[in-house]
Amino acid sequence: MSPSSYKLSEFGASPSDESQQFFLDRIRQVQPRQATQLELATVARILQLRGRYPSLTIHPLATNQTAKIEEHIEGEFLRSICRGAIGVFRSYSLGHWDSSDLYGLMQALVKADIRLTPLRLIRPAFRNTSRADNRTYAEVALHYDLPVGLFQRFTFDLTYSAAFMRANPGSIAESTRMTYQTVLQRADLRPRTTVLDLGSGWGAFARYIQNATPLHYVGVTISPGQIAWCASKQFDPGRIHFVEGNLCDSRTWPRQAGLITMFESIEHIRSRDRPLLFRELRMRYPSTSIVLQFTAREGNLAQARNLSRSVATDLIFTGPSQFPPLRQVLKETRSAGYKVSHIDDLTAEYSHMALSWYHRFATHESADDHLDPAIGRLWTIYLAATASALGQRALTNYHVVLDPTTKGLK
Repeated sequence: MSPSSYKLSEFGASPSDESQQFFLDRIRQVQPRQATQLELATVARILQLRGRYPSLTIHPLATNQTAKIEEHIEGEFLRSICRGAIGVFRSYSLGHWDSSDLYGLMQALVKADIRLTPLRLIRPAFRNTSRADNRTYAEVALHYDLPVGLFQRFTFDLTYSAAFMRANPGSIAESTRMTYQTVLQRADLRPRTTVLDLGSGWGAFARYIQNATPLHYVGVTISPGQIAWCASKQFDPGRIHFVEGNLCDSRTWPRQAGLITMFESIEHIRSRDRPLLFRELRMRYPSTSIVLQFTAREGNLAQARNLSRSVATDLIFTGPSQFPPLRQVLKETRSAGYKVSHIDDLTAEYSHMALSWYHRFATHESADDHLDPAIGRLWTIYLAATASALGQRALTNYHVVLDPTTKGLK
C-alpha cells in the first residue's frame, strides 16, 4: 500500500489504527545490505565516539549477535550506522540494540554528524522513502493521528511546540501559558476579534483563548484525530471553531481575522507552496499580523534541500515535511509584504522542553494507550535525538512576529 492510500477505512478502522500501521511499515523497511568488517572499522574511526563519549567503547570487529549497548558498542548498532541515521532509528525501534544512556549516545552521534560525512561508506537509506516535496498533504495527518496517548506520554497539556521559558524555567505549563499571553498582548486585539490558528493541534491555544480572553478562535488542522479529540472537549461553540482541511486551502479560513498564528506548522508546507501561502494570507487579510513559530536548519538553499531529507522528515514526520532555513522564510514573507517586528530564538528553551519530553516518555509506565512497542521505541529515540540536535544547534527554533508593510506585495 502506498503512503498516499492510507485513509480512513470504510470498514471502520480508526485514524490511529491506520497511522500505526503506516509507521510500522516504515520502521520495517530496513535495508538488506550488510556491512563489511572494513566498513565497520571505518564507521568506528569516523564516529570517534571513544574520545567524544568516554563511557562507550567501540568494537568494530563485531559478531552477528544482537548488541546490548551498556559499556560498549558492537554488532547490529554499527551495521545500522552503515545504513545511515535512518538505519539507526529503525534498528533501535525493532529492538536490535539498546543503550543505558540513549540521550548521551544521541549527543555523540549529532556531534559526529554521521548523515553528512563525505565518505560514501556512510550513506542514508533513502531508497525506500519518497522525496518530501512529492508527498501529499493528506499524509501529514498520519503523524498526528497516532493514538493521543502517545503524545500525552510526553507533552504538557498536549502542547507540541516550544515556549518562552526564560521567566519560568522550572514550569513548562506556566511557560506555555505565558507564551500565549505574550502573543496576544503583542497583537493587542479587541474583544470578539477572531484568531486564525493554522495548525491547531489538540486545541491548547484554543483552551487558553476560551478561558482567559474574550476573543474568538478558528483552528485549522488536517488531522481527523485531532478534530475528533477537540470535538470531545467542552469548547464554546459560539466562540471556538475547528475546521478539518489543508492549511493552504483558503476555503477553510474565516472571512476576517485579527491575528494569524502558525505554531510548528510551516514545517509541513511544501517549499514551493510557502511563498504562495504567505501571499494568499497577505491578500486575504491585508492588515493582519502573523506569528510564526518553527524549527529550522541553517545553511544555503542547496544544503537545506539536502538536510530536509533527514530522519525526522523521512521517518517521523509524514507528508511534505522539512525544516526551512530562517533566512529563506524571512525572504518569502518579505516578498509577500511583511516585515519582522519581533524575533526570538527559542532554541535553548525548545532543547530544554524536548529533553523534558524525552525523560517523561522514557519513564512512562502506563501501557493503556494501545501503542505498538516499536512505535514507542521510535518515539523514544526521536525525542532523545531532537533534544540533542537542539542542544547543539543542529536544529534551531524561532518565534517570529510579522506585520504587514505599507508597500504590499513585491
